[in-house]
Amino acid sequence: MPVGEMLRRTSSAELTEWMAYEQLAGPLGPARTDILFAQLCAVVANSQRAKNSRKAKPKDFLPKWDRGRGEPQTWQQQKSMAQTLNAAFGGTVNGRSQDRQTQGPRYKATTRDGLAVVLDTRNGTTEWTGLDRDQASEIAAELNRMTTT
Repeated sequence: MPVGEMLRRTSSAELTEWMAYEQLAGPLGPARTDILFAQLCAVVANSQRAKNSRKAKPKDFLPKWDRGRGEPQTWQQQKSMAQTLNAAFGGTVNGRSQDRQTQGPRYKATTRDGLAVVLDTRNGTTEWTGLDRDQASEIAAELNRMTTT
C-alpha cells in the first residue's frame, strides 16, 4: 500500500500502537523475515558442521543492508554532481552553456587514502570512491566525454 493511502486510512493513534507493538514483539515485515531465515540457516549449518568447528549463529547469516556507500556527501559534492549532470544533459547556467573546451579534462582517476577515486579537478572534490583503478579510469573518461559533448 502506498504511504499516502496508508496515512489516509490509518489514524495517528493506530500508528502509535503499531510502533509500540513492534517494540514489544520485534521487527515486522521484511526485517523479521531476514531474522527468521537467518535462524533457519544457522540451524541447517549447525546440523552439518564438524564437531570441532565453530557453531554458526543467526547473525552470521543476517544480511547487512546499506553498509557503506562511504561518507555522506557534502553539499559541495552534491552541487558539483548536479552541475555535472546539468552539463551532461546540455543544461545551462544562468542562461549560458558551459564552455569546457578551453580547459583540460575535468575528471581524473587518482588514488586517495589507498582507494581509487574519481576527482573533480575544478573543485578538488571526490565524485566517486570505492572503485578499482580500471573502474575509476572508465568513469572519469565517461564523465569527461559527457561534459565535453
